[in-house]
Amino acid sequence: MIACMMSVAESSIAGCVVRRSRMTDYGPLARLLVHARIADEQQATLTASALLSHGRLFVIDTVAGALGGAIHVEVAGALGRIDFLAIDPSLAAERVDARLYTFAEAVCRHLGCTRIEVG
Repeated sequence: MIACMMSVAESSIAGCVVRRSRMTDYGPLARLLVHARIADEQQATLTASALLSHGRLFVIDTVAGALGGAIHVEVAGALGRIDFLAIDPSLAAERVDARLYTFAEAVCRHLGCTRIEVG
């Protein structure tokens, strides 16, 4: 099991802290996008900037200080949309992707969504 920071104030997935993103996550998020083979370096900087600019982006912190994953959620009235997921490939065995989806669904429901789309 991966070693992760714990926080009572934030949710935990596989022992990792899941928190709302901050603008200081820009560089680590861009590196995660490249590492997860979602984007090349140029695309990663644009994508990271766009994700941090709007909607709700949640990230997983690891003890090593890296981002282990990120998921983007948008809410419009009763509709929640989960439209982006990036996971560090080394965490695949921990099923962090499925756990992040479950977390994002819970966020949508907490915000009053009665319908959730994944896409």
